[in-house]
Amino acid sequence: MTANSGFTLLELLLAVTLTTALMASAFAAADLFARADHAVIEGDERAVDVDRALRFLRSDFEHAGSFSLGSDQLTIERTDGDCVAWLALATGEELHRIDATSPAELTTRVAVVRALGPRQIRRDGRGHLPDAAWSDTAVLQGGFALTFSEVKCAYDAAFVGLQVRLQWDIDGVRQQRTATMCSLALAEAHAKPPQ
Repeated sequence: MTANSGFTLLELLLAVTLTTALMASAFAAADLFARADHAVIEGDERAVDVDRALRFLRSDFEHAGSFSLGSDQLTIERTDGDCVAWLALATGEELHRIDATSPAELTTRVAVVRALGPRQIRRDGRGHLPDAAWSDTAVLQGGFALTFSEVKCAYDAAFVGLQVRLQWDIDGVRQQRTATMCSLALAEAHAKPPQ
């Protein structure tokens, strides 16, 4: 082995510099992928929650014998005798589905949910809601905007349907789901033109 058989200082510095640059770019790429994964998971979970809420609402509304629409509440008297209220608390943090066997019981249950008010919702490090965060009536949690529009019958202008729009933001990007639903009983009652 001769005295000249090793790496020079310049070669070692170049190797360390290249290794450091590669490691920094690898960590930056890993961080980018982690952020993208978080956004996809949050978006997918939110979309699944919204779709589930709209399915429940559609099922309730299809069986509506009558309904009333307030600024933050949809009340449905189903054809099977049950009553259901869909309540969006003023903060837009929780959407509740409250059911009862009579209008008086429903009024009491809605008053209890209103009195409790919105709860502080804390997500874990990955943005998931812990199981303990869900209330027994909350169908959807987290910031959203809910809009109801009534759908009228062409013959007599009676309200037979509902269009629902749910909007929420994910990383500054506005997301939206819209569903149109019809009460089968109300549609049948107003299906024929007046004689």
